[in-house]
Amino acid sequence: MLLLDTGLRIGELVNLKMDDVHMDDGYLKVMGKGKKERIVPIGNNAQRALQRYLFRFRPKPINPVIDMYSYLLVTNL
Repeated sequence: MLLLDTGLRIGELVNLKMDDVHMDDGYLKVMGKGKKERIVPIGNNAQRALQRYLFRFRPKPINPVIDMYSYLLVTNL
């Protein structure tokens, strides 16, 4: 949903960190091609889907010190 709503590239989405997500203000801070930072607004439906992912489906960190959990999208691998 985020890809469709925001026009992000796949590489931009998988490299998003939690610090880049500004849900209260409705935008993502994305590092794009050429190391250029840009601000991308998030629509209401995508915000709700992202909140649902974060609170229901995102795995809880076993060890919060691990850098992997600073990324928005995490797997159980």
